[in-house]
Amino acid sequence: MRNKAILVMPRLGDLRETRNDHQVATANQFSELGKVEVAIDEEELLSKLQQIDQLKKSQQIGPFASTKLVQTIQKFIEES
Repeated sequence: MRNKAILVMPRLGDLRETRNDHQVATANQFSELGKVEVAIDEEELLSKLQQIDQLKKSQQIGPFASTKLVQTIQKFIEES
């Protein structure tokens, strides 16, 4: 981690870039955790890029999945 802001622009289901808005949901969750900044459209991306040095620095993302995520995946596999 180089103490920089991470800016992401998820693909949108409405534009048929993906089948649904799962990328938006994931990006928003990471944003709520302070891990990334999110730009939903090109206008917002341009605005945030112009202010990139003022964006909040991202919290470091750990090298391993959370225990909750691992348990959720294990439960899904066991129930399938």
